[in-house]
Parts: sequence; C-alpha cells; structure tokens
Amino acid sequence: MAGNLVNAAAVVTETTCGICLEEPEDPLNLPCGHSFCDGCLDGWRSRYGVDEDMRRKCPICRTSIPPSKEMASSLLMYRANKQKMEDNNDTSSMRYHLACDLLKEAEQKVGPDWDGVTVLQDNNNDNNNNNNKRTLVMPQYVTMQ
Repeated sequence: MAGNLVNAAAVVTETTCGICLEEPEDPLNLPCGHSFCDGCLDGWRSRYGVDEDMRRKCPICRTSIPPSKEMASSLLMYRANKQKMEDNNDTSSMRYHLACDLLKEAEQKVGPDWDGVTVLQDNNNDNNNNNNKRTLVMPQYVTMQ
C-alpha cells in the first residue's frame, strides 16, 4: 500500500519550483531553503498579496522573504534622494513630496522586518552540486485534482 502512495505522489526535488512543480525558470532560492521560478513567485505575490504580510512570506513555510535586489536598490535610492533634498532644505517642493510618497511605497513593499542587508538571490549559476539533492514526496491529496 505504501508503495502505491509513493508511486501516485509527485516527487519534488530541491530544484523543483514549489508552485508549478516543474524545473524552475530563473530560479530563486529563499533563505528557508525553498525555491521557486521568479515568475511563479511574482505571480503568487500578486495573487495572494491582498494581505501585505502574506506577500512577504514563503508560500510553503511562511518564513519572511527578503526583498529582491531591485526592490532594495529602489528603496535605498529613494531614501538617498529624500535625504539629499532635506540636506538642501528643499522640503516644500512637489518633488520632495513625490520622493516621500515613492519612499513610503517602497518601504511597504520591502516590509518592516527587512534587516537592511539580505536580498533575494537568484539561482542561475551552474555551480549547484546536483549530488546533494533532497527528495520530498508530496502527499497524494495534494497531487489529486
């Protein structure tokens, strides 16, 4: 009986996207160890991002997802731009208010729990050691439609 369950279940390896269950395109490895296609993770964030807190969590284990390199650099650029305007006493212009709005939006996307350093790394390098793959078996109820 147990053999039938294993045969009927989808086998997922470390290199399988946890959302589409296929070989990942532009793979992203999260600090928690789960990996996803870049597009799948973005789609998941858009679909389930109604709750801002969920948007920044791993779809599988719910640990925090660090921001992408682009999100982090945008946030740092907006902060520097705002600080530059404040240093020049340019705090009453429309540009300053726009900079503040952009910074607020970037801070919301990144989230309050970001450590300021860690960013989401892609896994496009060929240096992966394919001999150290863990194999997980999905429960049958997950694979049934």
